[in-house]
Amino acid sequence: MKKRHPLWLFGIVACAALIIFTVQYSVRSVASSLFQTSDGYAAGTAIGSVDVAGLIREQAEQKLSQKEEAWKADAKLYLQYSTARIAVPAAIFAFDSAKSTARIRNGVNVPAAVSLQLDKLQLLLGEQLQPEVVQHLNVQQLQQDLQSAAAQLQQTKTFHLLSYMNQKEAVTAVAESSVSGAGPYGAPLQQWLGGHGTVTVPAHGTVSLLSLAKGSKLDDKALSFVATLLYQTILPTNLQVQERGISTILPAYAQLGTEARVGDGRTDFVFANPNETDYTLQLSLQGGTMTAVLQGMPLPYRYAIDRSEITLLPRGTLVQVAVPNEEHDAVSVERKGADGRKVEVYREIYNGNGALLGKERIAEDAYLPVQAIQDVTAVAAAAAVTAAGQTQAPAASATATK
Repeated sequence: MKKRHPLWLFGIVACAALIIFTVQYSVRSVASSLFQTSDGYAAGTAIGSVDVAGLIREQAEQKLSQKEEAWKADAKLYLQYSTARIAVPAAIFAFDSAKSTARIRNGVNVPAAVSLQLDKLQLLLGEQLQPEVVQHLNVQQLQQDLQSAAAQLQQTKTFHLLSYMNQKEAVTAVAESSVSGAGPYGAPLQQWLGGHGTVTVPAHGTVSLLSLAKGSKLDDKALSFVATLLYQTILPTNLQVQERGISTILPAYAQLGTEARVGDGRTDFVFANPNETDYTLQLSLQGGTMTAVLQGMPLPYRYAIDRSEITLLPRGTLVQVAVPNEEHDAVSVERKGADGRKVEVYREIYNGNGALLGKERIAEDAYLPVQAIQDVTAVAAAAAVTAAGQTQAPAASATATK
């Protein structure tokens, strides 16, 4: 039998030792890169925005818990939809500091362990926004994004809800109104509608009725009829009136508090769209009734118009004393006159729960009284003066107001 050389055995032992050393070093290196050492976590180790480098696990958990409480007190997360801005209460988030520190890896930023219950988010949305908005939201995706922001302990962030909606499916009729009495203006209105049956109300833009009617055959009365219809349509929405006039006497086709007048090429009807998306007005004329339908994304809140504050402005009587007339020496009424009225117009804003959020004054419309006129002959006037105990009769052609 051939005798093995001692150097060969030495080589085997050396190789085995090298393998053992390499394995031990590798394990220690991996463990050091993943978990804390006796000197604490390595540089770059963080949970969300909380730096835990140099800390051991217990210290990291304590620091994270303090930062989470501070975040709950100071965080400003918002949901933005149209003109509605909803603060997300930090109390609906549940943090787990122990679970977060169990995720720590040396030199790596890991998210904090946090949860947001879906039913709490749906309750928040349902309390604030109209059902037509909530039903078109991808609430699950919104939940994930809110949790991600909280997991990084982001102090401020706004989530635009339009990006969580299928906007084509969400478009609806948000307001509709009709005004009767278009008969005298039927032909020119029908001709104008041929090119303006659909009016776009641009996002953050304005619409001017005089601009729309430029070059048309619509006179001031026809334009005022259209202005009244448009005003009546946008009143129960969040669209804003920027310019509007009213008549001295309320037209027969208008209700008190809903009239708008355009005239003289100077008085315009202008309104603005404060929303993030365009809206369209669909206009139509059937018989003597003109209809407007406002279409677009659902409005954030429900709007209602209050026109209950009405003040009566009593008419007076204008007495005209005429020259004596042998045939007519009694009182004759020339004009009955009419009482005036003043109305305060308010827009009420309600959230998804039906709670009143606010009430804004839109306008104060006043239609002055029309004085009654009475003609009184000198004979009747003298008799009235005598009966009143006066010694001097009024001079002919004098005018007085009761």
